[in-house]
Amino acid sequence: MLLGAGVLVAATLLVLVPALAHPPLSPSDLGGVATAERQIALQQAQAQLRDGLRASLLQAVAGVVIALGALATWRQVRVNQDGHLTAQFSRAVEHVGEENLDVRIGGIYALERIARTSPEDQVTIIFMLTAFVRNHAPWPDGGESHPTPVVDTTVAWLRVRQPDVQAAMNVLGRRAAGRSSGRLYLARTDLRSLQMNDGTELTDANFHHANLARAWLRAVNLRNSGFRNCDLRLANLAQADLRSADFRGAHLRGADLRGADLRNADLRGADLTGADLTGADLTDAVLDQGRP
Repeated sequence: MLLGAGVLVAATLLVLVPALAHPPLSPSDLGGVATAERQIALQQAQAQLRDGLRASLLQAVAGVVIALGALATWRQVRVNQDGHLTAQFSRAVEHVGEENLDVRIGGIYALERIARTSPEDQVTIIFMLTAFVRNHAPWPDGGESHPTPVVDTTVAWLRVRQPDVQAAMNVLGRRAAGRSSGRLYLARTDLRSLQMNDGTELTDANFHHANLARAWLRAVNLRNSGFRNCDLRLANLAQADLRSADFRGAHLRGADLRGADLRNADLRGADLTGADLTGADLTDAVLDQGRP
């Protein structure tokens, strides 16, 4: 119906506008013209003006039709893309909830691809993956004390012990950091022997009360992250970006902090016994005895 109405309007414009803009010359208009040949010439010129205007209007209408067709096609493409993305998202979520380990890992990396394709879904995916880590690797486990009396150095690396949780952490570490990406809520998680690549982005993460004993976090960006009462004993934090991090009450006994950037970090109540702070930048860091 709308198409028919549009065609009717366009046809009306093509007929009326040229006629109104360049109407046929009346006998009174031609009264002062001396010869019949001159009158015919004037009438033909007027008709040419109408035809020219009609052709211009026709081109304009055709351009509008083409533009509207392109817009309709683009909208349909978007609808198809959104439908395809929704189907992909649903399948990925289903896979993350599967019992089969390989399927879960595939679903996690599928969510990462979706987050890259659809930035507006990134916050939702980050929320899902942090919830996955908290649910699949909670701490304390079985009522164990925090921190444990000793660090269990026999615990396998997380990528071996729980490769799906390691995969989720890998994806979280590759997110585009910033306010729009959301804060990583990973409090009270069992991430012992976690391994992250140099340069991984874990800014604004909440690791309060988590167990990161023997974690490999060398040169990882952990700026503005929280580690209150976090177990970081024997963790490798060498050259890590720990600016403005909250380490109040953290357990850092034996941690490797060589070359770490600890500017403005809060270390009040932290246990730094045996920690290696060689070359660490403690400018404006807050310790129990005050600012150094």
